[in-house]
Amino acid sequence: MKNKQDKAKEKEIVTFKSLPKYYNKEKSGKKPNTIRERTNEDKFLDLETKRFIRIVNTETRESFVRKIKDFSYWKEFVIISWETEQQKEIKELKKKLKDVMKAYSKNVTFDTGLKFIQKMWDLEDEVKRLKAKLKENEK
Repeated sequence: MKNKQDKAKEKEIVTFKSLPKYYNKEKSGKKPNTIRERTNEDKFLDLETKRFIRIVNTETRESFVRKIKDFSYWKEFVIISWETEQQKEIKELKKKLKDVMKAYSKNVTFDTGLKFIQKMWDLEDEVKRLKAKLKENEK
């Protein structure tokens, strides 16, 4: 049974089906958008109030949810673009970096300097991992 929070989030999600040949590209982030012909369906009436998009594979029924970044309109079509997992990870990494810099810049001592350097090395490893992941997705 869904709680109130789950029900509220469901109201923020618009769902579309996708053919397997597109679904895999959409899920991986190689194609972080979908183009749809606007119809009189209810989901198009309040489309811009949605914060998330769910894409469902038409064959396997597997699905994923992403945060919507943009709605673009052209003639009778709408192009919905979303944040990829890599973009989400980069945003989280930037926040971590900002938090680390803020925490260690207040009270600088030898020990906090060493801790700061260690945290930076840890973040550098995450950056390397993300770069490798992005490079792999470009193939």
